[in-house]
Amino acid sequence: MKGVGLGWRPETAWLIDQRASLGFTEVIAELIDPARPPAALAAAVARGLPVITHGVGLSLGGAQPVDHARLRRLTHAAQTLRSPLVSEHVAFCRAGGAASPHFLPVPHTRAQLAILVDNVRRTIDALPAPLVLENVAAPLRWPGDELHEADFLAELVDRTGARLLLDVANLHANLVNHGGDLDRYLDRLPLDRIAYLHVAGGARVDVMWRDTHGHPLTPPIIDVLARVLARTGPRPLLLERDDHFGTRGELEAELDQLATLHAATAAPPPQPRPVRDIDLPRMHRTLRTTLEHAQRALIDCVTGTRALAAFDPIGLAEARTIARRKAISGACPRR
Repeated sequence: MKGVGLGWRPETAWLIDQRASLGFTEVIAELIDPARPPAALAAAVARGLPVITHGVGLSLGGAQPVDHARLRRLTHAAQTLRSPLVSEHVAFCRAGGAASPHFLPVPHTRAQLAILVDNVRRTIDALPAPLVLENVAAPLRWPGDELHEADFLAELVDRTGARLLLDVANLHANLVNHGGDLDRYLDRLPLDRIAYLHVAGGARVDVMWRDTHGHPLTPPIIDVLARVLARTGPRPLLLERDDHFGTRGELEAELDQLATLHAATAAPPPQPRPVRDIDLPRMHRTLRTTLEHAQRALIDCVTGTRALAAFDPIGLAEARTIARRKAISGACPRR
């Protein structure tokens, strides 16, 4: 897997079929029937185009162990697509019998990290390909975070052997909305563990930056990507577009822009990794139960009108808006 790829959607299948220079694609597992994938996708697999299976429904950050049926379905999709990698999100969308229509961020605490490590290890054991974990855009922050997000992700991959899918659009959104310095973030991240990168457009909506996946790439996103690549060297890049796909010329121009940036990236000198000493609690039922109650309360707040005083009201309002307008393809139905 190399070069620049484009996320597979029914609206982009024609371009994926026709663009000879495309390095790979990525398909949302929950959008296809693993037993009968769309003909255009099956044709891409047959001609040898690498297809990454991208999960959105495991709820890896959920307090309870990963749902076996969902994990079997994801495994089936990866086998059918002959995927070199399977990716999922460091987030949750289910807790206590409730579900959010979209991802919610996890608290960056030692207890949450211990549960994530356990869930990720179980997932890795079941999958037919290496697991890659994606950072998410967080409209809100949990109170009482104990770890910097980059340290949290670094410890997660160190303890599980998973690799990272760095979404630069999500990273940009979090830095804009919650503050922080890109270089200091990258200093703490295990850049050698990055398997590939997501790139997508977004827009400022009211007071927050939203990773819409429906806008063209903008200079701030390209700048973040260039600064990441200057640290990592050339890594596979995937352009995501979920809405407002534009014309063929517009999509081709964005892919060409990414290909030019990718080709111009030189391998950087090796950089020392920071030494972390994060002591995690032992796994036990109480640990999961306590987190489940907190996650369920946040889902109830985001999907209803309940207020949680501990969370920033602007962030809560944004999470509710995203849940209404950007559901993750029905992968986390309310039930």
